[in-house]
Amino acid sequence: LHFSRPLPERVNIVIKAQAFGPNTGLPFTMRIGGEEQSFRVQDLPQDVTLRFNTDGRQRSLEIEIPKPTAPHDVSPSIDTRPLGLGLTDIEISTPEA
Repeated sequence: LHFSRPLPERVNIVIKAQAFGPNTGLPFTMRIGGEEQSFRVQDLPQDVTLRFNTDGRQRSLEIEIPKPTAPHDVSPSIDTRPLGLGLTDIEISTPEA
């Protein structure tokens, strides 16, 4: 995800996410700049909160998918896009002091 403004130096990222297919329960990695954190989600939507420290110039948030998988590979489907994580909500905030 790329943002029009830099993320705060101290930032909370809250996502509502669910894993797709064989990614269920596997470690995903979220990165902002040089900092990374792992999280796991199941196949139903759940909230995940991660806290990062940045240099105040970062505009990107990256999520690494452990096993990108096309719906075509796991069920009768014509969808060949490699998927792994469904995001239904994202909230970016600064932690309270």
